[in-house]
Amino acid sequence: MAGSGKTSIGLYRAHYLAEQIQARGRLLNECASVLVVTYTKTLTKALKQLYVELYGEDAHAIAVCTIHEWMAEQLGSRDIRCEMPDADTRDQLVKRALADISRQFPDDRVLRARRLATLQDYQSVSQVGRVIVQ
Repeated sequence: MAGSGKTSIGLYRAHYLAEQIQARGRLLNECASVLVVTYTKTLTKALKQLYVELYGEDAHAIAVCTIHEWMAEQLGSRDIRCEMPDADTRDQLVKRALADISRQFPDDRVLRARRLATLQDYQSVSQVGRVIVQ
């Protein structure tokens, strides 16, 4: 649910872990950090900005990046090149995938997590902390 604090809580937890790791590292003479991975560049930028606002520039270092950035870094560190196809090729791949799905599910059903097809179905699932505004 938008505005429920999921992002802030995740950032607080990452900071707490960074503090714990730093304290442990001083005791054991080790070095480690916390990685926060997102799916979008927008959220990555927002998390970095919020972290600085909450903890300052010199706060415990956490790394925030998109899953795509992290995967590219991991592949690059192993000398594996991976290039994204151009926009036309991506569009063709998406169209082909949608066509395959349409053949598998010809009645146009939309499959969703927990097989929830309507807002009413979603709202009927019990979740801790959820507030439903009518």
